[in-house]
This record gives sequence, C-alpha cells and structure tokens, in this order.
Amino acid sequence: MNNITTIFFDAGGVLFDTEISREQRIKNVLKSKGFEDDEIIKAIHAGEEFYKKLKDGIWLSKWEDEEAFFSKYYELIAQSLPINDPYSLKM
Repeated sequence: MNNITTIFFDAGGVLFDTEISREQRIKNVLKSKGFEDDEIIKAIHAGEEFYKKLKDGIWLSKWEDEEAFFSKYYELIAQSLPINDPYSLKM
C-alpha cells in the first residue's frame, strides 16, 4: 500500500505565471493607498533583499514555512513605508 495521501501543487510561477508580477501587484496596491513612487521602490527593495535569501539556499518545503516567509517579506515592505502603523496595510 502506498503511504502518499496528498499531493500539493505550487501553482504560481510553477504551473503557470500571472499576467501581473508580484512586484507590480505590490506597486498597484501601494499606489492606490497614496504612496509615492520613490517610497514604493524603497519598500519593494527592502522586501526583495529578504527574498534573495530564498535563492541563496532557503528551501520552503512546507506550507507553514512559505507562509512565514511571505509574512516576513510583506512585513519588511510595510515597515519600510513612511507610516506610523505598518500593520494598517494588512488586509
């Protein structure tokens, strides 16, 4: 008897790509919240510096790891914006 009970497919960027990149989606949301282009670029850069660690050997093999990783990624972006409460951006 086979012990495999679940197969998880990571669709985004694996099985298909979205028409709008992650970076562009972030820009669109932040622009709609009234942030200036230079503020947005700085914030995205902060997140991307963290994201590079994924390419440098961190392997996300469990949903919990991926969820924690992207939570931190978006947290760094929010904290890089000129607002008093970065958590107010959390939807």
